[in-house]
Amino acid sequence: MLIAGYLAYKIGNWKLIFIQLIAAGALWYYSVLFKKQVIIGNVMVALLAALVPFVAGLYELLLQHANVDNTVNNLLFFMEPGTPFEEIKYIITIILRNIMYWVLGFSLFAFLSTMVREIIKDIEDYEGDKKYYSNTLPVVYGKQKAKKVAQGIALIMIILIGFLQYLQLQTKDMASLMYFLFTLQIPLVYVIYQLQLANEKIDYTKLSRAMKLIMLMGIAYTLFFYYSTTQL
Repeated sequence: MLIAGYLAYKIGNWKLIFIQLIAAGALWYYSVLFKKQVIIGNVMVALLAALVPFVAGLYELLLQHANVDNTVNNLLFFMEPGTPFEEIKYIITIILRNIMYWVLGFSLFAFLSTMVREIIKDIEDYEGDKKYYSNTLPVVYGKQKAKKVAQGIALIMIILIGFLQYLQLQTKDMASLMYFLFTLQIPLVYVIYQLQLANEKIDYTKLSRAMKLIMLMGIAYTLFFYYSTTQL
């Protein structure tokens, strides 16, 4: 909370600290109310996970807006003398738009991957949740239906990543395309397939760990992209 307050102060917008206050309140409500509710608890955890990259991106966008003069001066250093202001404005717009796309993409990935993992964890904890009357998705509707929901969300992730790969193909970004294929799509296909076969608690434990790895590789793409572009 102190770090959030400091960042809000540096950006010059104290209202931003309310995001962290709302997130803290949501965690409290989750622990005492929503954790035992069908799908609501899963959605809340997934939204909070999605909030992490969203808030980071929001801070960056606001910081860029607050320091637009410095951004313009930096661009002028790399551009030819007499470059029209409209062209500089267009470049800044493209930069901010790309930041927004990255933020939304990572937030959506965080939301969907967390949803899959939370449902798998609920199936893993089925016996304990049933004993303590927790109204989780597998307890209320059964393990098989919970599996189908998790598989459906994982399939949506594969399709959305495929759309990104189509765009990467257009820009000849084959490195990113292959990264997504081998670190995200194929592992997600593995999760979908293994969910169909899973029966024991240990099976769901392994799948939960697999989803953790997929989430980690999704985050690691930022480093991969930075390294691959700076080496060009």
